[in-house]
Amino acid sequence: MAPKTISAADLDDEKNIKVNLAHLFAKLKVVVTVNGVPYNPIKSLVIGGTKTQAHFTPETGELSEATNEATITAYIEDEETSTYTYECILLPQTVEANTLTVTAYLDEDRKQEKTYTHPSTLTLQGNTQYTLSLSMDHEGKFTPSSSVSVGGWDNEDIEGGELEEGAITSKDDEGKITYTVSTARGLLEWAKAVQEDNDINLILTEDIDMKGKTWPAIDGCNYVTIDGGGHTISNLTLTEGETGETGLIGNICYRCNIKDLTLLNPSITKELYVGVFIGDFASDCTMENCHVIGGTFDDRKYPVGLVSTADGSSFIACSVTSSNMNLISRTVNNNNITACYVTGGKLVDEEIGGTPTYTASYYQESADGSITAAGNESTPVTDWGEAATQMNTALSGKNYEWVENPDKEDTDRPLVIQYKTTD
Repeated sequence: MAPKTISAADLDDEKNIKVNLAHLFAKLKVVVTVNGVPYNPIKSLVIGGTKTQAHFTPETGELSEATNEATITAYIEDEETSTYTYECILLPQTVEANTLTVTAYLDEDRKQEKTYTHPSTLTLQGNTQYTLSLSMDHEGKFTPSSSVSVGGWDNEDIEGGELEEGAITSKDDEGKITYTVSTARGLLEWAKAVQEDNDINLILTEDIDMKGKTWPAIDGCNYVTIDGGGHTISNLTLTEGETGETGLIGNICYRCNIKDLTLLNPSITKELYVGVFIGDFASDCTMENCHVIGGTFDDRKYPVGLVSTADGSSFIACSVTSSNMNLISRTVNNNNITACYVTGGKLVDEEIGGTPTYTASYYQESADGSITAAGNESTPVTDWGEAATQMNTALSGKNYEWVENPDKEDTDRPLVIQYKTTD
């Protein structure tokens, strides 16, 4: 409530101050009726597409327009036979049609998911409760619904929801900041921070799905370490910044170290030279055990690379298994490519400076499936098993190795990284 001057009208018969409170937020209930199974198959239910930050003005008791979209894990309020009620509190806001999502995860690791997208615009007002009723069949498929019932916020206790965890920040003895993230929200917090201070490190501790999120154009990084921890960032939509940069790091990376990270199904619409990891120059950088799998790049006049242009950089045990994509679009001087491979493109599309030093690196560009050995230090091979042997010799001393992909249906990804076991 806003500040106010107490008058006689605000006092009861015993001269006690009467305070009338109202809920500033809205409450959303999602009632799911599950058909065909005698138990609740939903391990967690997540609300997406709503804004989760706003400013409160004490002088007026009002909230500013909500900003910063994030997902919220709803609290399960009630469980009856085949009907399960989840709830969360939300900021007042208007959620456009086809924006509000309800995602049911059917396993603890959040790999099996079923999503409902609300087809209508929903205006959420404070001190109001909204109930969305959905049906789910035995396979987890939602039945669409366009109606939401509206009522007063009841007086029952609410446990609230769990906001997706952000970044955990730390600082070393020299003042270097590191963001440790496990969620899309945390990754976006790092992206925002590194736009203002371009030497903040990043560590991933979980796989992260960026579906539906807008990735900002990061102008560049210096002396940054990005440690993927062997994890994957999925469905990253890369947009063009004001100066044309497009990529996980949009512009120039200088003396950065990116390792143990996979980008799965990224998308780029920009027409010019771009790089999925580094959109412009990788200068004196090291990329190790970095991969791009699949993706959408539209019809292009210019090629896409793991990086756009490399100068004085090293690429170790990296791979690209995407159609019409290269490891590097253009190279300048003194680049080293060791134990890397590409299917559907080349290792380097254009050498505009000195020829890179290739060691046990291969690409498969032709339709006949033949494997090309790059440079004088790559022994010719007839199949990917032989290529893995050559590549692992070059990786002697590493705690990982290339092995043939055990998933025989995944023909576009012939080799995968396997970490060595130690006693």
